[in-house]
Amino acid sequence: MNRINKILLLSLIIALVGCNTNQNVNSEEDNESDKSYKELRNDFESSLLKKIKAPQYYSDFVAPPANISVMNYNSEGRELKGLLHTLNIDSAKETKAIVYLHGGFSLGYSDVSDCQPFIDAGYIVFAPSYRGENGNDGNFEYFYGEVSDAENAVKWLSSQSYVDSGNVFVFGHSIGGEMSTLLSLNNNCPSKLNGSSSGLYFKESLSQLVRKENIPFDTLNDNEFRFRCPVYMLNYLAKDHFMYIGTGDYYKESYSSIIEIYGTVPEKMKLIEMPGNHFSSLKPAMKSFLTEIEKIQKPL
Repeated sequence: MNRINKILLLSLIIALVGCNTNQNVNSEEDNESDKSYKELRNDFESSLLKKIKAPQYYSDFVAPPANISVMNYNSEGRELKGLLHTLNIDSAKETKAIVYLHGGFSLGYSDVSDCQPFIDAGYIVFAPSYRGENGNDGNFEYFYGEVSDAENAVKWLSSQSYVDSGNVFVFGHSIGGEMSTLLSLNNNCPSKLNGSSSGLYFKESLSQLVRKENIPFDTLNDNEFRFRCPVYMLNYLAKDHFMYIGTGDYYKESYSSIIEIYGTVPEKMKLIEMPGNHFSSLKPAMKSFLTEIEKIQKPL
């Protein structure tokens, strides 16, 4: 992760845990228990009030480092950029792969560098950018349309001839950690298991992660937050989700907030404390996730 992203995210960490207004956002869930999350989301249409680009500086993808190729994938008619690490690609066979969802609101080469534990373990890594980011078409929707982009990135990678489509996984950090959890809820892409290093954000967090003028949706509508903050919808998880949070990244506060909402940690939410802070816990979280996915990999 580059220095700009680190400065941005360090300023956001204090917003990680919400105040005691969670139950207001969660209040409608009892009346919807007979529906899947996918059905609920399909019934909801976000009210986007402004057209803006993602609120973070980015650098153009020029002179890619060794073993990194700039690729395009299609999402709802948009050609979006992504970075493919090619070291483990063998055209003569299908190889296991991980889609990495970056932190912050832009993608850089350093995000792929952060994935070294996955690369060392033999995985192909693809890191997508989303609509409104990195000069892409479309606008910033703040955890909404970007989820469809992430889903389509997984579908794109799974369709490549050199990828073992039965062994594709998703992992995200920080903002990308929230995105990964949203994928576990919607269950609309072919990933076998998803995980996150940090990225458990509450309603109050979203109002602090970006400036007020960069929030594109109607903040007076609690449903806008419910479908962007998976912490309020964890009973709808379609698959197990591994959420790793550092001891120094407000793990205890996150755990307490979940207990306040649900009374217990929902069964499919695997909330795991890791040593370190928002950044130093990333590599241990990746290594722990590798242990989990190796337990369930489809034999080649």
